[in-house]
Amino acid sequence: YKKLLYIVGGSLVLLTIAGIITTQTIASNQQIEMAQAYETQIDNKDKVIEADDLFQQEKYEEAIAIYQDTDLENNVIAEKLIHAGQYQLAINVDNGQLETVIQKLYDNGNQNQVTDLKADQLNNETSEKLKNEKSIVAGDENAMLNILNFLNDENTAERLALKYQEKDDTNHIEQIAQKYPDNQTIQELVNTANINEQKKDLENQINSLK
Repeated sequence: YKKLLYIVGGSLVLLTIAGIITTQTIASNQQIEMAQAYETQIDNKDKVIEADDLFQQEKYEEAIAIYQDTDLENNVIAEKLIHAGQYQLAINVDNGQLETVIQKLYDNGNQNQVTDLKADQLNNETSEKLKNEKSIVAGDENAMLNILNFLNDENTAERLALKYQEKDDTNHIEQIAQKYPDNQTIQELVNTANINEQKKDLENQINSLK
């Protein structure tokens, strides 16, 4: 009985010591992890400040390299570049920003600059979208017809309809509207095109009477 007591007592002591050591080890590891995380945070903050300075100096590519070495997401970097008018760099950093860039160019009346964008660093899907958008800006009728037949992007559809409006092509606008019947912008273009056609018919009738 005494031996059993000694064994149990000794085991409890050993377990207690082991528990203390384990607890101290875990706490120590947590402290090390926290210290490392803090150092990383400080290091990232210094890098962001350095990158911001380079960005302000318009040394965009150097700034991008440092930004990407921190925890800053590519979409955030791309948004900064778009705000600075660096559209090519923006889509290179984040391919998903192509639509934002194109829409911004259209909104500013600079849609012709779409043709200056390059697809060298774009993935296949984004590269194909850029190719289509360039064809629309250029007014390439054969390419536009092909785009119409395989439309799968509602934003591209709106710009295609707008281009057909410039060409007074009501039939093709109506075809686009059939693909996107709930798109208010495209429906308005259809209505405008129909009104313009009615005006032309009326003018022709008046001229004939004259």
